[in-house]
Amino acid sequence: VIFLDSKDTYDRYIGYGVERSKLKIVGDISYDTLYAQYISKDKLSNKILNKYKLNKKYKNIVIALPQLAEHDILSWKDHWVEIDFLVSVACEKGQNVLLSLHPKMDLDKYIFLEEKYNCRILSERLIQVLPVSDMFIATYSSTVIWSTLCGIKTIVVDFYNLNFSIFTH
Repeated sequence: VIFLDSKDTYDRYIGYGVERSKLKIVGDISYDTLYAQYISKDKLSNKILNKYKLNKKYKNIVIALPQLAEHDILSWKDHWVEIDFLVSVACEKGQNVLLSLHPKMDLDKYIFLEEKYNCRILSERLIQVLPVSDMFIATYSSTVIWSTLCGIKTIVVDFYNLNFSIFTH
């Protein structure tokens, strides 16, 4: 039996040819964590604003930086061009910009972005902070589901011609 998080995932597995009798929708434990953060987002927002010394009058933009080089999708050179573009565009609006690194990403390689763009790299896991976001920017990731569950305006970036259809619904 395969335990799934949602009807969309269920439908995708059916499309792959998996027998219905082997599938069970049970949700995902991450949704419980996300909900706990969401219902206390005012308190969480104050904590994050203070910790990262952010302006309370500004909107919070969270970017889950893509792991384009780490996943061998792009060369490191091209990866940095894309990272530079994403962060620079988000930061030019003068809002609070928080960067989330995937556990596969080495903080030492990205820390320079804080000084270059006046943004902050989160030390918390994304799921612990996402509910304070006014806008979320990511590539193809389960985190897009998290942001939509929280009602956050979400941009799925695909400049890389991956053309996945997992969020077409």
